[in-house]
Amino acid sequence: NTGWEFTLTTHNISTRKFSWDTDLNLTTIKNKVLDIGNIENIISGNNIIMKGETLRSFYGYEVIGTWQLNDDYTTTLDDMAPGDYKFRDVNGDKMITAEDRVILGNSFPKLTFGITNSFSYKNLHISFVFDGVSGVKKYNDNVAETFNPINFRRNKIAEPFLNRWTPDNPTNKYTSFVRPKILGDKAATSSYTIMDASYIKMSSFQVAFDFITRGRIVKSATVYVSGQNLFVLSDFIGDPSVDTSSNN
Repeated sequence: NTGWEFTLTTHNISTRKFSWDTDLNLTTIKNKVLDIGNIENIISGNNIIMKGETLRSFYGYEVIGTWQLNDDYTTTLDDMAPGDYKFRDVNGDKMITAEDRVILGNSFPKLTFGITNSFSYKNLHISFVFDGVSGVKKYNDNVAETFNPINFRRNKIAEPFLNRWTPDNPTNKYTSFVRPKILGDKAATSSYTIMDASYIKMSSFQVAFDFITRGRIVKSATVYVSGQNLFVLSDFIGDPSVDTSSNN
């Protein structure tokens, strides 16, 4: 592991009535497997450990589209139908097997950051925190359950179903969902379920006001309103900072 850590605190404005302070932290990391002995790799679920790659890189099938009505089905020996996912045939044997899996991304964020701004004007105080990560992939269990359901009565993510493949909607983004089990673990561990998990989140916001009283018992009081996890900007379906593999 190699990387840098930066921490910076600045006092941007400081007067008798108004102040503005900022705290910033940045962390970078580059992870690389140097040696695993005399074996070629270690595969565990949707992860692989291989010399020269990131530790526990994501490993699965690359989706290159959806089978369409007019496609040449002689190019595959598998039981494929219009609306099924089309996977990359890495070894060219016209079948999609475990030998066609490829590295789909790393589980270590290249950059992790956080920034806090604090403002004070007389008795009014405002602070907010942004944090995020960049350059990282994550396995999305909720999406995997949608494409390869363990139980058909479980909740599913609506968007893929509402925009699923049909003869009138020949999309290359989603399947038809007519026969999801035919794809098996290929759909569960693919370039569609291992997603870019980079995000920017407003993790907290607070407004506070200090009251000064002349009472003998209470001489001062603070009233505040705060919120947490207010919004997140990401291409990930759901909140990428939440572990989708945790207890239901």
